Amino acid sequence: MYSEQEITKLAIYLSKHGYTDAVDVNPVTSFVEYGLLRNPATGLVAYCHPAIKDGYFVLNWTRVELDDMQEAVTEMRPGDWSFVGSSPDDTRARLNNNHLAGDISAMNDYIGYFDQSCNWDATIEALRAQTDPA
Repeated sequence: MYSEQEITKLAIYLSKHGYTDAVDVNPVTSFVEYGLLRNPATGLVAYCHPAIKDGYFVLNWTRVELDDMQEAVTEMRPGDWSFVGSSPDDTRARLNNNHLAGDISAMNDYIGYFDQSCNWDATIEALRAQTDPA
């Protein structure tokens, strides 16, 4: 588990290393309050969520590319759309690889679509390593 200070430093680091797709214009707010930052070039999504113990956060990551979002739109049940606040057609029409973070956040918040397999044991070092693939 990581403190908010450690998470803030990680958010700034990620935003300077390609994680420009965010729910909020401030990468720290996007990471700490909305729980994710995404790198449009790689599709990698860094997740951050509050831990059970106050003041600490846990991390994970996954890959969400434009094709994955299009598949998610197709797979969602009709009732799910009332929670997301959109429709399949409207969502498909505005999908843009550089701006998927808001849709990922909405789908995770309401139906857990992309974060359902998260194990929340990623480390800061592992996420930083994702920014500089060998």
